Amino acid sequence: MKTSAPSIEKIGFKVGFITFLSLVAYFMIMKFFGLSQVLELRFFNFVILAIGIGYGIKKLKNELQEPDFYMKGWGEGMIISLVSIILFALFMSIYLSYFDAALMQHIREVTTLGFNATSGMHVFFAILIEGMASAVVITLGAMQYFKSK
Repeated sequence: MKTSAPSIEKIGFKVGFITFLSLVAYFMIMKFFGLSQVLELRFFNFVILAIGIGYGIKKLKNELQEPDFYMKGWGEGMIISLVSIILFALFMSIYLSYFDAALMQHIREVTTLGFNATSGMHVFFAILIEGMASAVVITLGAMQYFKSK
């Protein structure tokens, strides 16, 4: 029986989706405890993303067992990031636009995002840019760690 080789895309999409679900769960827990308006707690999104990227790269490295792993690990981190961040940004923009007008109003009051009127599309792009900037830093750091192991 032939086993398929590990796929960067397969692992990336799976771990990216799990990371997305973790981000949504964290947001819902914050909402339940009345902390959703504390925008500084976004820092833990960075931590959740770092855990997802680190886990995915480690899983790929263990399955591939290749000495030249850097570019594949980089790709893995980017796939995980794109899947989780695009889905989370889409979720948040829909949620804020249609289900939580009070939180959207709070965001309008405390941030400008560079616009006079914040909409769901502005929130989508703000989360996408912030998330991908974090993802690049996390992936670079993770690859330095896994490169030397």
